[in-house]
Amino acid sequence: MNKIAAIALMLGLTVALPAQAEYKPYTRKINCAPLTEVLEDLNSSSIKEVPVWVGTSKDPDIRYSVLVNKRTDTWTIIQYNNGAACIISIGEGNQFLNFGEKSQ
Repeated sequence: MNKIAAIALMLGLTVALPAQAEYKPYTRKINCAPLTEVLEDLNSSSIKEVPVWVGTSKDPDIRYSVLVNKRTDTWTIIQYNNGAACIISIGEGNQFLNFGEKSQ
């Protein structure tokens, strides 16, 4: 193969590689309850997580919050609207990045 054909082939492959990601449906059980109950449970004496971040989605009625206990290194992500909250994820171990700075 000559040099020009090899370069054209390489460029063709390079252009074709960054294809758009394919998202696949993912189903899992999510626990939901009244927002006041979820917040009371997360701030109970055994968990003691407090909100450190709140955000909205494209739908302004749907909000998200990250709650953290810095002493135990635990965290919870909740989604809430209309007085109901769903626990999206829980975990241990976290690291604050750009803490205190507003994203642009």
